[in-house]
Amino acid sequence: IPQNSKTMASKAAVLALVGLHSAAAFAPSFLFAGVRPAAQVCQNVLSVPVRRQTLGLRMAEGDTAAMTVDDLKVGSSYKGTVTSIVPFGAFVNIGCGTDGLVHVSELADGYVAEVTSVVNTGDEVEVRVVEVTQGRNGKAKVALSMRDPNAPRAGRKPAGGRVKKDVPASMKNADPSQFIDGTVASVTDFGAFVTVSEGVDGLCHVSQMAEGRVESPASVVSVGDKVQVRILEYDHERGRLALSMKQPY
Repeated sequence: IPQNSKTMASKAAVLALVGLHSAAAFAPSFLFAGVRPAAQVCQNVLSVPVRRQTLGLRMAEGDTAAMTVDDLKVGSSYKGTVTSIVPFGAFVNIGCGTDGLVHVSELADGYVAEVTSVVNTGDEVEVRVVEVTQGRNGKAKVALSMRDPNAPRAGRKPAGGRVKKDVPASMKNADPSQFIDGTVASVTDFGAFVTVSEGVDGLCHVSQMAEGRVESPASVVSVGDKVQVRILEYDHERGRLALSMKQPY
């Protein structure tokens, strides 16, 4: 169809719509029952909704609002917000439905003595997904890092990446039948170290982790788990608390 014919057809259509609208002003209303004004017709045509972007496109543009743990890619970087600080690292919300843990050893390329010297609650950070595993309760655990993947590892420090504090007197003389809240700081072959106060850890030996026999502490707890423990005793020579997760007899 010639271009000038298309133009003429378009103009005719517009004039017809305008004429219909003008005629409605003088004709009986029943003749135009159910007929929408031309201006409304044009407006509806122009307001046709645009199809939303797909999840994959949103993720490619950095929008993680609709992400799940299954969408995470190990080795990829994401922006997030620090939600809480613990003695052994920081938990970061990257929008996947569960907060990931940046262990103190993964906060920087060099040695970090205090987590708060690097990040604080509310900070916006960029993290890299190191590992995604399944916890004992079926909930996914996301390990994150803020280190340069090519940076050399610093040597181990005796303090384990934290500044230790003196055990409070109330814990040295605690009632061994009373449970207190703690957070698993590290897991070893012989038990788990649990943080019971800022800078204060205690050892929950493998024999004190459950009522029955425990083959591996890692089958009972993981780093970051919230647990209830009892203070059995305080070792004055080593300055260490002995803990138990078992019920008192």
